[in-house]
Amino acid sequence: MQAPGSGAPRGPPNNDHNLLHRIVERGMNDARDMGSGNVGGESVQTIEITLYRNGFTVNNGPFREITQPENQRFLHSLQRGEVPEGEYYDS
Repeated sequence: MQAPGSGAPRGPPNNDHNLLHRIVERGMNDARDMGSGNVGGESVQTIEITLYRNGFTVNNGPFREITQPENQRFLHSLQRGEVPEGEYYDS
């Protein structure tokens, strides 16, 4: 990120923005499949993930910076359609 007033864009690097965009697209596609009954007999648990330009929250828990390696692993798991492991759901 650039210093305020430098005229340069603020926010995460472009690749982080693209990652968030791909996760949202994946979620929308998965939600559409769930609505059509294509969940393959799996049980479904709802987890609320709120995405921001520079991070996210899980189940209204603490804000997690997108630049932290453990949070990037979480987001990459979502992108692959996997349920991320960790202490994210304890809030």
